[in-house]
Parts: sequence; structure tokens; C-alpha cells
Amino acid sequence: MSWFKKSSTMATPPDELLSKQEPQNQESLQTFVAQKPLAMYTIDGQKGSDESLICRSNETGGQSCIKLGFNCVELFKKMQKFDYFCSLPDNVNATYFECRKIQ
Repeated sequence: MSWFKKSSTMATPPDELLSKQEPQNQESLQTFVAQKPLAMYTIDGQKGSDESLICRSNETGGQSCIKLGFNCVELFKKMQKFDYFCSLPDNVNATYFECRKIQ
């Protein structure tokens, strides 16, 4: 007799969950950037984190931001594919990237 019953359902591995979220993150990024393509975007995230934040200035002087399931480097590369030039700002203490549309 077994004390444990074998489950017919298995938990989804984290890597598989991330791959399912990739298209949603990609679509969210495309939509966000398409709203204001000429804006300057900032990319920020913690080192080693699978999430990062992309922001742009809005009309009221604040910022519009979305959190995506990409690390900073992945988001940096995605923005380059959308024809944005991304670099570190002039501030030597900065931990974020700035991205501007290549025209």
C-alpha cells in the first residue's frame, strides 16, 4: 500500500511558463512603443532579474511605464530590433539604458 497517490497532473516547469509569456511580452512591448515611437525610452531592471521596466515621459511631466518579463539585456536587444539606439546615459552612476528611435 502506498501512502502517496500519484497525481495525473504535473506542474508546468518555469521555463515553459516563460516561453508561453514571451509572445504576450513581445506584443505588449510593440503596442507600448508604437503609441509614441519618437519618445525617448528608459529600460531599468535588477541584475539577474527576469523582469524589467520600460518607461517614457508623458504629457503631464510624469512617466508611463510597463513591466515586462524580459531581463534588461533582452529588452535592450528587442528595442534595437525596433530600430532604436540604446546606450547608457551620460550619468556615470546610472543603472538604466536610454533608447531613441533611429531616424
